Amino acid sequence: MDKSTGRLKAVAAYAKSVGIAADQLINAVLGGRPSETLSVRAYRLGVLDGRTGWRRVVWFINKLFFWQRNHCRGAYAAVNRCSYKNKSPADVWQGGINKR
Repeated sequence: MDKSTGRLKAVAAYAKSVGIAADQLINAVLGGRPSETLSVRAYRLGVLDGRTGWRRVVWFINKLFFWQRNHCRGAYAAVNRCSYKNKSPADVWQGGINKR
């Protein structure tokens, strides 16, 4: 791998991280959990809780990410694979997971 390809991958990873952070900020401003993205919140409330308005949001987000088969479900599954899934957002956001 040459130097320019490595830089491009680093920039792409950074852009993805910034996008996720912006998504989490928007979700938190709209009253959601600060540790989850809008996609995860929409799936949790629309599909798992069965709220009609959130099902429409799931449909819209999935159309927005047309190159992914089911973006919201994938985002929800990815979050549930995280090692801090059973921790409160306060534990996660205060410099990492607090060991208890």
